[in-house]
Amino acid sequence: MRVLRRHNEIVRDALRQFGGSEVKHTGDGVMASFGDPQRALQAAVQIQDRVRSTGSDDSPDRLMVRIGLSAGEPIQEGADLFGVSVNMASRLCDAAGPGEVYLAQELIDALESHAVEIESLGLLALKGFDEPVPVSRVAR
Repeated sequence: MRVLRRHNEIVRDALRQFGGSEVKHTGDGVMASFGDPQRALQAAVQIQDRVRSTGSDDSPDRLMVRIGLSAGEPIQEGADLFGVSVNMASRLCDAAGPGEVYLAQELIDALESHAVEIESLGLLALKGFDEPVPVSRVAR
């Protein structure tokens, strides 16, 4: 529970700072929404930076998170979000390794600029998508 509380604190602080909204808590993660892709990327980078600065590599309760970011208009039903952009973000999160931020091409295209280095991973086959999609990540 201590690790989960630390995760929630870090994520919710970044959401507040960068104007994100928590859509739902998924048990071991958070689905969030942003009106601005630049601020979503800033929040993701801050979350990873804060997670890296907590705990040591050999700590049994070391926190590691995976983040997937996409852009587009989701379908809203009640307080929940659905649609291609939501599915893409979820699949990118699944594909990312611990400590990584994976980015959909739609998010990169929507950025005015980026203060972090982004590297292409090429085309990845993701569950639920008929064709491989271009994916990038925030460089370490």
